[in-house]
Amino acid sequence: MGVLQTDKWLDDQFFEPTAILKKIDENLNKEQAFYKYLKQFGMYQPNRRTKETFEQLKEANAWKKIDRYYKKYKKFWNGPAVKIAIFPIDTGNRRLMRQTRGRAGITFHEIMYLFLSPQDDEKEWESLFIHEYHHAVRLNHFKKEMTEYTLLDSLLLEGLAEHAVLECCGEKYLGPWCDAIEEPQLDSYWEKWFSSKLDVKKKEAIHDDLLFGKRNLPNLLGYSMGFYIVKVYKKKHDISTVSMIDLPPKKLLLKKFFTKE
Repeated sequence: MGVLQTDKWLDDQFFEPTAILKKIDENLNKEQAFYKYLKQFGMYQPNRRTKETFEQLKEANAWKKIDRYYKKYKKFWNGPAVKIAIFPIDTGNRRLMRQTRGRAGITFHEIMYLFLSPQDDEKEWESLFIHEYHHAVRLNHFKKEMTEYTLLDSLLLEGLAEHAVLECCGEKYLGPWCDAIEEPQLDSYWEKWFSSKLDVKKKEAIHDDLLFGKRNLPNLLGYSMGFYIVKVYKKKHDISTVSMIDLPPKKLLLKKFFTKE
């Protein structure tokens, strides 16, 4: 567990990403399909540009620095042991680079995948790590299959993770979705789209439509909504995310999120 030696594996098999994914998870089936899935979240595509990014990450000691964050926040949150797989981000994807500030990730119960590029300000790496490892900590508290997670689970997972970034790194490092939509507009979206669909499962298309903002909805609408819900709860209860990390999702919904005010 902990930071895996993906730097060594990339040295040997940079142009064979599916072979590296198999080393990370020996039980992985359909490696090509999983690689395609990870690319949606920033996984590198093998080419000269991403090879250069990889070399720059090695020079910047990215693996050692992420390991330091892991030890720090594992202790801080009494978090679980997880595998952490670091890869270069797909630097050729300009839209991705612009939206993520050159770092992204995705987290499952036991494995975190981090996609990085060199940063002048290494708190960009730390803030990403906080967001993704917070997911791992919360997932560990609620032992259920990913397919059983609901829209409400996802909203709160994202909202709490970004409030952890706010508390640990500061407002500068928040994702752009946190203040992209005015609160009255979020209230309107809540009533129109979210309040009646909180129990839909991840496998249902409407889950991702609302979470990621598809079908003409604002980009990352669900992330914005989750951040807003947690903000309202924190203000009402004068509480930090450390005390909220194991709260069941419906405990985090105040009256205003059940009925119109």
